[in-house]
This record gives sequence, structure tokens and C-alpha cells, in this order.
Amino acid sequence: MPELRSMGVAALLALAAGGCVIVPKDLPDERFAAARVDSLRWSSESSEKTLWRVEVRSDTAVDTIPELLTDRDVVAIPKVGVEGFAFDTARGAIHQGFRYDPKKRTVKPIVLAEDLVGPFAAPALSPDGRHVAYLAVADGKARVVVRLFPRGRIVADGPPLAVPPGDVAPGEPAWTSADSFTVLVDALPFRRVRFRGTVASGITATDTIPVAPRP
Repeated sequence: MPELRSMGVAALLALAAGGCVIVPKDLPDERFAAARVDSLRWSSESSEKTLWRVEVRSDTAVDTIPELLTDRDVVAIPKVGVEGFAFDTARGAIHQGFRYDPKKRTVKPIVLAEDLVGPFAAPALSPDGRHVAYLAVADGKARVVVRLFPRGRIVADGPPLAVPPGDVAPGEPAWTSADSFTVLVDALPFRRVRFRGTVASGITATDTIPVAPRP
């Protein structure tokens, strides 16, 4: 028995001398967070926006995603990366999403649902990145849509509402939790319609807030 112990110790010493390092399989993933920074004004003949660059902070580095601008919030998703919507300055609208891998420092484009592309959708990602709430605008009407991001099943769908003409999104979606949303729609005749709901139940409440006519 003493001889076996000696042989085991000798083997461990030999491995150490050879530079062999045993890495535990349960090491935690590196933490990261994302934020919009370095705002700038962008304008065209028909609209004007504030755009941001995206900064990603991990335990070991701080990076700004190169050649990417956005006008929407971004989310940092553990074990997935940073996701958001890329603003195309040439087209003056959102035409694709993006996913940034903090480990590889690479950006991949995300193809969006057809009614999510354009200047009026005002998309908002849920905090866990699983769903997106937005306005589907066509023919002077807007409806609330919530679907699995980016092109998955629709889990909430509101009625089409007539909205005022203009160059800005006729409303704003927001998430109060990973599965609860609120969407405000500026509808005609001069009222603000508020939709509230959950991913599991769809739209559960609707009310109207009078607003003053636009100048």
C-alpha cells in the first residue's frame, strides 16, 4: 500500500512538471453587461434621431462594438451575448438585428420578421431576449404585436388602429418584466391607447388616455 501511494504522488508530480493543468468543468461563465454610449444626432430630409454606440463590459475587458449604431435599447443575455437592433443610416431605419459574442468579439446579423423592419416599428426586446414587442404599421394603421424574437410565433396581437401621419413611430412598447409588456399607441382621434399583457396570456387590458391634438 505505501508503494501505491508513492506511485500516485510521483504521477501527480510528473504531470505538474509537464505543465498539465486540469481545468474544472464547472467554472462560471464570464459576466458581461451592455450599455448605449456616445450619443450622436442623425438626421435626414424627413426625420431626426439620436443614435448610440454599444459598449460591452465583461470581467476582463471593455469593448465598443465596431461600426454599429442603434436607436433602441440593447439587452445582455447570459451564455448568449448582447442583442439589439442595428440602425441603417443609409436607409434611415432598422433593417436587421444583431448579436454580439463577447468572448469571440464578433457580430452576427439577425434577420427580422417582415413587419418588424422599417422606421415605425419601435421594437423593444424583453429583458431575457426571448420576445420582441413592436408596432406593425401599414396603410395608416398600427397594431401591437409581440412575438418570439426574431421571427417566431406571435403571442399577442392587438386590433389595428388609425394613427396620425408622420415621420416618427406612432407609439412606444416597453417591458415591465421578462414576460409583461405595455405598449402605448398614439391613435386617432387624438387619444393614446394603452395595451397591457403577458407572454402567456396575450393582451389582458386596454384603456384610453385623452391627449391634446398635435400642433
